[in-house]
Formats: sequence, structure tokens, C-alpha cells
Amino acid sequence: MNHSETETSRLTVLTVPGCPNAPLIRERLTEALQGRAVPVEWVEVHDADEAVRLGMSGSPTLLLDGADPFAAQGLQPGLSCRLYRHADGTTEGAPATADLHRVLTESGVLPRSQPRHTGHMAHRNDRDPRIWPGVQLHDP
Repeated sequence: MNHSETETSRLTVLTVPGCPNAPLIRERLTEALQGRAVPVEWVEVHDADEAVRLGMSGSPTLLLDGADPFAAQGLQPGLSCRLYRHADGTTEGAPATADLHRVLTESGVLPRSQPRHTGHMAHRNDRDPRIWPGVQLHDP
């Protein structure tokens, strides 16, 4: 779901009124967006029918263009508190900042970072500077 520069992804956070994890997901989204001005719609969900209609699988739920990037198979719509499992096995009431950054990058909300030169040795026939911009090749 990559977007051109003229398109923007729709970011929506669904919460129940008074969700104790709303401040945490707001903080982590802010960190993951790295200062980029991306509009985020905050929607309070008041009943189970609305949760089903909007695709809320617990509070808070992040939607990217209407889809939940963290939805696990078998996760049902509902109003309960939602827990997110992190890479280290711990759980919290919001995705980790790194996980948010990953899904925002994969969806095209954030630009992909440029690959860094990591000491890769170029083949002797890779001397065209258009192929390796900014990399100086040295003969052994």
C-alpha cells in the first residue's frame, strides 16, 4: 500500500472513552512519525456495533487506510483493552515505537531510509559512479 507524494494514508486511532492506553499510543505515534506532520483521526467508539463496523479489535486500535496492521489471526472486534506483544515477549497497551515505525514505512506514510554503505566490496567492473554514487572505489 505505497502512496505517491500527492497521496496520503489515512491514519485512524480507535479508542473507548477514557482508554488508559490512548496517551501511550499517541506518544509512540508521535515518536514513530519523527516530526512529520501526518494527520491522525482519533475516534471514540461507544458500543460493540460501532466497534464491528469500524474494525476495532480492542482499545486502542490503529488503522492505516481502514486496515489494522497489527491484527492477529482470529482477533475479534470488541471494546476491551487491547494488548500488543513486543519482540522481547512483553505486552503493553500500545505497539512499540519501532513496530509503528515499521508499519508506517511499509505503508508509505514514512519514506524508506536510504541504504548505507557498509563496507561492501564492489566488483572491479562496478566502477560507474552512477551505480555507486558517493562511494569511492580503491584498487587493492
